[in-house]
Amino acid sequence: MPRKKKENNLISVSENSIPKLTPIKALQFLSEKLPELADLSFRIFEGKYSSEEVPSELEFICDFLEVNHAEALVLLVNLEYALKDKKPELEDFSKKLNLTLFGSLILVPYLDNLVVKNYLSLDCRDDFTASSGIMLNNQLIKAISANKKDLLPQKRNIENWRQLARQLRRELRMITRGDLSLVQAIQMLRFLKASTDHFEFWKPLETYPNQERLILLCVLHNYFFEDNKFDLLNPEYEVLVSDYNPSDSAEARSFIEHLSIYQQDLISILDEELIKENNDSFLLRLTDKGKRFFFGEEEVGPINTPLEENLNLLIPRKIKEVKLFYSKEKETDINTLNELLAKDSLEQFFHKMEKRNLPSCLSILLSGGPGTGKTELVLQLARKTGRPILKVDLSAIKDKWVGESEKNVRAIFRTYEKARLLQTQTPILLLNEADGLLSKRREVNSSVDQMHNTMQAILLEQMESMKGIIIATTNMRSHFDEAFDRRFTFKLEFENPCEKARLEILNSLIPEVKEEWKKTLAVNYELSGGQWRNVVYRAFIEEAMGHELTIELLERLATSEAGGSKKKNTRPIGFNNGFRQVA
Repeated sequence: MPRKKKENNLISVSENSIPKLTPIKALQFLSEKLPELADLSFRIFEGKYSSEEVPSELEFICDFLEVNHAEALVLLVNLEYALKDKKPELEDFSKKLNLTLFGSLILVPYLDNLVVKNYLSLDCRDDFTASSGIMLNNQLIKAISANKKDLLPQKRNIENWRQLARQLRRELRMITRGDLSLVQAIQMLRFLKASTDHFEFWKPLETYPNQERLILLCVLHNYFFEDNKFDLLNPEYEVLVSDYNPSDSAEARSFIEHLSIYQQDLISILDEELIKENNDSFLLRLTDKGKRFFFGEEEVGPINTPLEENLNLLIPRKIKEVKLFYSKEKETDINTLNELLAKDSLEQFFHKMEKRNLPSCLSILLSGGPGTGKTELVLQLARKTGRPILKVDLSAIKDKWVGESEKNVRAIFRTYEKARLLQTQTPILLLNEADGLLSKRREVNSSVDQMHNTMQAILLEQMESMKGIIIATTNMRSHFDEAFDRRFTFKLEFENPCEKARLEILNSLIPEVKEEWKKTLAVNYELSGGQWRNVVYRAFIEEAMGHELTIELLERLATSEAGGSKKKNTRPIGFNNGFRQVA
């Protein structure tokens, strides 16, 4: 049924044009006429208006987005700023919607509702401030652009503890990254409560002061993700103690012991852990009573981070055997390493280290150019000694959010320790392509430099205290920080294989080719094992395309792989720190 034309409404469109409206046209019209709607906007937020006053364009947007009039106006302002790649502050809402600065606080419930609908969310960028922390869901913009309601964001359903824990993790990022006051930090948690208020703990939680609520939620977060250890003196959580500012564990203890959540045994202090940690830490945990406060009688355990979930063990029996070729000296070194990784030898090594109060960690550094067999050697060592591998590409742990990369480093060692306790054989922690993280420390000129240095400090600390086997590979050992270089007991340097090894590689890859051809290639081209595989692979492609496999073809491909020139050996390879004497 056609909409009745409204009288005295100069900004309404005609009946014939209503079916032709699109979200873009309606929003454009409303944006242009918003100053003329100032008085109506104010009355909409106060609830003192009649539906006959509402322009057809606003009704259209409400129908399309399934929101009320006030929420539609809030989204209109957010959309305008989103298209300018900016975020509106409360002052911007005040100007646009004819509200006073304090009057703009009336928007908060509508912001809550839009967060619950998943149309808006908290901005997680590093430049977050409390006054500009709302961002528009990009999916909403796509739905509006395509004029398709089925593309609208779906309401975020947080129905279980796992989902709530991950949402809590996102919310707390704001606290660890924003220059917030305690009041602003508490205000941010309103958005979490708005979408999870069906969890029963919120009502009793409201009985505690703001500061204690926030501390308790932070401890809950670390129960899920940090082995139930929350460091109150971590600079990231300075806002929690900004009014008290404890500088050491003694002052922190005095502060905590006066809190109701401590006196009522919801949290406790990990005294035994303080002995292991440095003096700048003060660790709290969620008690059994604290767990019942949140979970009731439900059994809710810790939750792996996405990084931990993606760190899967490589089982040795699934590793394909690959024959590796080295010089005689190198083979001796690798045989020694094989013997050391054997079960009885390694247990004896750990026992001796513990007896002498030394770290029970076998640390090995494999350096050399790409394709020289560093990673493949680790795989073959694991296959022969029956040890699982936990492989980590350190480039993958760097997170764009400040603080997350540091947590990812800790997650690596936490996951390794779990694997070590569960496996019958001590697994190998393989830090693949470790150049980026183990490089020389940087002069701090930005938050990125600070993050890099912090990650290095954490990695050094974890390596010092871990028990097990850690092997790192690098293409650029010369760029290593000296502190890391010292942490590795055994260092094995890879160069391109010698002439004899190159001939053995070619014999294994192309046994059917004439012996004199392989000798010519081995003498004239210093390529790594990986490069020879590329040459042979390309030769087989050429052969499949009908070209004859000749020495000229192989030489052309080898020259191309070498970068247009022949390469000569420059130096031998092997352990360069007296490996056999150390072992």
